[in-house]
Order: sequence, then C-alpha cells, then structure tokens
Amino acid sequence: MDTNHVVHIYIYRFKIIKETEKGFWIDHELGDKKWVNKTARKRYAYPTIDEAVVSFRARRERMIVLSRHKIEYAQLALCIPREKYIECFGTFS
Repeated sequence: MDTNHVVHIYIYRFKIIKETEKGFWIDHELGDKKWVNKTARKRYAYPTIDEAVVSFRARRERMIVLSRHKIEYAQLALCIPREKYIECFGTFS
C-alpha cells in the first residue's frame, strides 16, 4: 500500500432541533433544518460516533468491491484482440 497519501476523516456534530418517534430534525448549516430518519439504512447523521464509523466502514468496503469489479472489467476489455475490434466496428481513420 502506498503510504505517501494522507486520508482525513471529518466528524461533524449537529444540534438536534426536534426528535420525533420516526426521526430527528437537525440544525444542518446556517440555520437550515434537515430531517434524519431513525429507521433508514443509510442516514445523513447518526446518533453516536460508533454508528457513524460502522456506516463509514461499510461504505468504504462497498466502494472497494465496486472498484475491484471495474478494474476486472477494464482488464478483460484489454484482453480483446485488435482483430475483434475491426471485425465488430470496422477500421478507424
């Protein structure tokens, strides 16, 4: 792994304006309110840092899986011989 890169992770704390049975209204930015559903699988904000970290890690793990699939697909595409391109698409001028 290349260690010349630095990764920054930011954690923001939001003020809860109102809590309901189904979720929270939080003070988002400059007085704007944002709704956060308590039961949603993916949320904008989490009640605890631990829950936020679990969500963050799950998103990064999924990102790695998707990136690996993209690389495999690109490598497979590079294995197609030039003759197949010409057969399918003709010559390029």
